[in-house]
Amino acid sequence: MLSLPLILSAITALTSAVFAVIVFRRWLERRRPHLLAWAIGLALYFVGSLSQVVLTLAWSPIFFGLWYWSGALMVAAWLGQGTVYLLWRRGNIARNIQMALILVGLMTLPWTLFLTPFNESAWQPGTDMTQIYRD
Repeated sequence: MLSLPLILSAITALTSAVFAVIVFRRWLERRRPHLLAWAIGLALYFVGSLSQVVLTLAWSPIFFGLWYWSGALMVAAWLGQGTVYLLWRRGNIARNIQMALILVGLMTLPWTLFLTPFNESAWQPGTDMTQIYRD
């Protein structure tokens, strides 16, 4: 059952995975902290997109939690953290912000996986999750 949301989500997942690997390899070569933060952000984008693919095919509360956690809470924070590293060359401020991101991420993951309210009856196969969650 191919639908436009499924195809677009699969393309997005594949593209973000490729970019995450490219940026991570560049980090392995250069060891710049902004590259690592961006690689983590792109990997989280992949998790959200892959969760969207799974949720387009079948309902899963775990993948819904991962979709919400990675997309709504973590991606922008990690991509922004890479920019913080570029703007503040001195490491203390950027490292402190990164530690806060790690702590917030670890604290919010169980909440989004197990405590986020959702209406399973609103889910329909082949439907974009943003439409379902908005309603």
